[in-house]
Amino acid sequence: MKTKEQNDKVAQAAAGDKQQEANVSKKTIQMGNDEFILYIRKRYKSCCLKNPDLGDRIWRWIEKHAQGEILGNKSEECFWRKQADNIGEILLPYTATQFEFRSNARN
Repeated sequence: MKTKEQNDKVAQAAAGDKQQEANVSKKTIQMGNDEFILYIRKRYKSCCLKNPDLGDRIWRWIEKHAQGEILGNKSEECFWRKQADNIGEILLPYTATQFEFRSNARN
């Protein structure tokens, strides 16, 4: 049988876990869809979706599952635009949209 002190410690730990979970759900990430596209192009080499279609699918997922918001201009020049050889319709994008979304997004 647990003592009152042991029960209090368990209750405090549970309350701390719930507070930590609440804090995580409030955190957001700022990221461009160019980073998502780079990840997809590297990991799924057979993906033949054009960047505008892929970017649109990424945005719809973020909007639906992570309470996403578009930041700034709809599309901005990518960092690698002037430096990379692998830019094109089914390679890396020339421009990208920046998003802010919840860090604990799930399907």
